[in-house]
Amino acid sequence: MITAKTFFSDTLNTVDAVIGNYVNVAYNHLIQANSGVITMLFTFYIMLLGYRFINHDQKVTMDYLIRHITLMLIVYGLLMSWHLYNLFVYNIFTNEPGSISHILIGAAQTIHPDESIAQVLDGIYESVINATLGFFSQVSFSATGVAFLFYGLLVFLIGSALCIFALLLFIYAKMMMAVSLALGPIFISFLLWESTKGMFSAWLKKLITLALIPIITSAILALMLSVISVTLPSINQPVESMQFYGIAPFLGLSVATTLILSQVFHIASALGGGITLKSLSHGATIVKTTFEKSGAASAYRGASDWTLNKIRKNRKGVSYGNKE
Repeated sequence: MITAKTFFSDTLNTVDAVIGNYVNVAYNHLIQANSGVITMLFTFYIMLLGYRFINHDQKVTMDYLIRHITLMLIVYGLLMSWHLYNLFVYNIFTNEPGSISHILIGAAQTIHPDESIAQVLDGIYESVINATLGFFSQVSFSATGVAFLFYGLLVFLIGSALCIFALLLFIYAKMMMAVSLALGPIFISFLLWESTKGMFSAWLKKLITLALIPIITSAILALMLSVISVTLPSINQPVESMQFYGIAPFLGLSVATTLILSQVFHIASALGGGITLKSLSHGATIVKTTFEKSGAASAYRGASDWTLNKIRKNRKGVSYGNKE
């Protein structure tokens, strides 16, 4: 149940619970409804590789076959096993950003290491509400009373905007991540074909961008909370001592943080959009270069060529025997 005191924690916990179940159910229903199409897709993929091999396609070497069969097995495992999909896709793009965000929030010295970002927002919002109620309790028909009403409205609106805007960023990232992960089996299958790899790459970029949103948001909040925490005592002082110059630093920093948070989408898009499949394959290129320099590649290539030639000669001998 969502309460006013723990509004941000309860809201994010509710969203997490709904999202986790949604992705699991959507994945299972999508795979079960299209199991026949998936089987036909992989059958056609194997037939295509075999056809190119039988017709002496120069590109179809043993390396080519092993690479594509390995890729096919990986894609098939991710499509047909929720355990593998949950381990290598869902956990990486949902749990890991949360762990990184928790570490960044813990970097703020004024925050307890065990507190989550939602609990931090709960604390700030509670301070804002307490200060607002303190101002409103002094409202009267005098000039000073009207000033207290003005101070209370400023603290409530700007402080609430900061907390709610950060909350909306987290909810947006979580919900869009859930939708993208639910559609994951479709885009993972696009990895098999060269003409559709661009769609898989676009899906992967979207996942990385969405994963960066809570991380960047937490980094901004951790930095600003270290400064804002200095101004929080100013809005928690006794009501009779409250003046505008006491709450001005808090209001100014809250506005600055809100403006910076409004740029999170652009920052995440710029960082996530710079990642391509080609750049992700640089690690494999380094391994391949090392393998070739060691001399093992030459021996492996010679053995694979000998094996392919032997298979093709035997096939030709069988075909000539059938003609006679």
